[in-house]
Amino acid sequence: MDGNFSDWNSFLTVVTPPTGFAVGAKLTVTMKPREGKPLTVKATEGVTKCDPNSELRWIGFIGSAFIFSGQRYFELEPEGEGKTLLTHGEAFDGCLIPLMKPILRKNHPMFAVVNSGLKQAAEERNNAAAGR
Repeated sequence: MDGNFSDWNSFLTVVTPPTGFAVGAKLTVTMKPREGKPLTVKATEGVTKCDPNSELRWIGFIGSAFIFSGQRYFELEPEGEGKTLLTHGEAFDGCLIPLMKPILRKNHPMFAVVNSGLKQAAEERNNAAAGR
């Protein structure tokens, strides 16, 4: 799972730090909804798990963890010959959650676009590696 997010989606822009994706790396993540203003979050806790073949997680705050924090994760699990299960999710905490729910719900369909783009990029990468 490489960090070229902009190659396969237009919703999440992730600025990769010079060190690349590694535990502790600080990220800047911008969500660009179809309608409304982009929302930029600094992943101040940074990457919490990073295995290029199975998992990527990061935690970011808006203000502080007490106000609003979010964890985003991508997990990949082999599902047999040439198949992989993607689990992409988020977990939120903080006192702004009730106010943020409408925004979070509105952006939810865009994550289907992210997942579809990731699937296509993975298939293209696998086909290229197989020489197809």
